[in-house]
Amino acid sequence: MAGHWVKSNIAFLEGFNARLKGRLPTAEKLFRDSYDFSPGNISAARELAAICLARDNLDEAEKFAREAFSHSQRNPYVVDILLAVLVKKHGRNAKRVTEINDMFDILSKIGEEGGKSFYTTRKAEFEHLWGNNKEALRLIDVAIKKTPTLFEPQRIYAEILLKDGNKLRASSVLDGMREMVGARDLEDSRTNYRSYLVTYAHYLIEIGEWDQAKKIYDDGAIFTEHERKAAIKEIEVTQSYSTKKS
Repeated sequence: MAGHWVKSNIAFLEGFNARLKGRLPTAEKLFRDSYDFSPGNISAARELAAICLARDNLDEAEKFAREAFSHSQRNPYVVDILLAVLVKKHGRNAKRVTEINDMFDILSKIGEEGGKSFYTTRKAEFEHLWGNNKEALRLIDVAIKKTPTLFEPQRIYAEILLKDGNKLRASSVLDGMREMVGARDLEDSRTNYRSYLVTYAHYLIEIGEWDQAKKIYDDGAIFTEHERKAAIKEIEVTQSYSTKKS
């Protein structure tokens, strides 16, 4: 119906605007409205996959990523999202999942064209999470040299450095990320604001600034109350474990 198509487009544009402002809970609701008004809306499915991934809702992220992938199997952005979901969902078993290896093979062919760094960036995260962190460091260095102005390689770089114990360098990378999400001349600078906050919280945890890490999750426009409570609980568990070790 024409009316539903119009409503879907309006909801999509409003959702896109909310995402640009970093308000992912609001953006997700609007994109879901867009998808419901127009079932099979690939643009909405793609956005929902990315948002659900960012919010750690991996089941829903996979559902929407597969929907988008079924219609766009040569789009590096779509392949990258589905691969990122699968890598996180399968955890330590990821290395033995044939589909993940196949997806990396696809991304290696389409994700580095035109100076892009989809493959090296995602491969770096894969090694960081479930493989060799030193290899992750090598790969992310390649990705950053290819695409120095992209946020995602910087985010992964900071996480790799934190795992490596290089807190000073991680702090410097976070400073650069803060400039990216705060840049007034970039229309979509706030898109990655939530990811920056989460990574910054990880840094604060690593240096033992527990209360500051908890405060990160106080912004109700960025995190829901449920997400805030879950994050604080996780921080407190880590704090308790750290206290016992010392």
